[in-house]
Amino acid sequence: MKIKYNNSTSSADILLILIAVLFVATIIGLVGFMIYKINNPIEEVVEDNFDPNQIAVSVDGEKLETLEDILEKYRIELLNNEGSRLYVKFPFGYYDENGDSYSSYYYNMLDEISQLSVYETRSFYMYDDEMGMNIEAKYDSGTKKHTYTLNGLENFYRETDGKVYAAVDNSQIADEVEISVTAEEGELLISTNYFFRFIKNKVGEKTGEHGDYDVYKDGAIIMKVVNSKVRNIIFTKDYDQPVVNRYKVGTDLQYLYEKYGSHTSKGSPEEKYLMYRTTEVYVFIYEDQISIWPYTYEEDQPFENYLLEYIENRDLETFYNKVTNRWSNYLKNETDFENGEIHLHYPSMGVMIDIRGNDPKGIKIYNNCDYSTNVKNLLKQGVITFVDEDAVFNAEQERRTSF
Repeated sequence: MKIKYNNSTSSADILLILIAVLFVATIIGLVGFMIYKINNPIEEVVEDNFDPNQIAVSVDGEKLETLEDILEKYRIELLNNEGSRLYVKFPFGYYDENGDSYSSYYYNMLDEISQLSVYETRSFYMYDDEMGMNIEAKYDSGTKKHTYTLNGLENFYRETDGKVYAAVDNSQIADEVEISVTAEEGELLISTNYFFRFIKNKVGEKTGEHGDYDVYKDGAIIMKVVNSKVRNIIFTKDYDQPVVNRYKVGTDLQYLYEKYGSHTSKGSPEEKYLMYRTTEVYVFIYEDQISIWPYTYEEDQPFENYLLEYIENRDLETFYNKVTNRWSNYLKNETDFENGEIHLHYPSMGVMIDIRGNDPKGIKIYNNCDYSTNVKNLLKQGVITFVDEDAVFNAEQERRTSF
């Protein structure tokens, strides 16, 4: 007996199977997509055209009734409310990164807060400790008005320079590079905090002088020693051992630049020098010399205290004594107290003091100084002077020119 196949039924079964397969595949695809979305979230791009200086003070009928609403409008985070003292986090400083002011933003915000019933006849204060910003809105019962003082200055935007603000905020020390000093004398100096006595046996007796530098090993090593510490050590072509990363003086600068060039802190073969800053020293490589400068890059609280005391009382001699007792690694030390003049140069600290007429503006802070928020504010207000240069680099350039 022959078996007959029902073709129509077979086609329907195949169609159902295909639909089922497609459905399962779709479910699997959706599940996979959801898993991908969960593991790879896409941040929603929100266009933000927030312009701080375009925020206008609310007019009658639109005035905000609470401090919280005003702070939200100006995007200020309230950290702690102690009545008249408000501890906050401002979204930005007094100037932008280009040195343009946010004066309208801050004065409009203060105007709105001073119109709140809780503050309209009393003083209030705003502090952002992280950014070193403090604002006082002092109420005068006679004039029935508030006077605004920003970081101690009533005419803040007339008395400060936005370009200086931006430079202080944007400044940074030269890039750090991972290279090693391999000369025995250099390694010994680094490991013994640069005390000369620890390498005296290595270098032997002084064989000459070059200005205020001492010459050893018949010119192979030249050092500047101040207060028993080596401030600068120079290896010349007469030094026949490796100095840096097993390379000797005289190694082709182009070769070194190609090998380490992308990590060079400063310089190029065309400029005839390469500069590298490590965690401990600056290294300057020339065709005929390798010059090494130790340095310190960390905040110094005692120095900050001396600085604040001097600005307050202008006692120059006491300031000088405290600084020199604290820091003995100066390259220059000259005084004329009768005429209110001192000169203390600390390139390794990024501090150069050239006070004349007992004016604190002669205290210059360079970009290789790790200054605190208090010092930063003094720089921004022009009480002391900011120099956006590297003092070690400048000292080496001066040294190199004189040799």
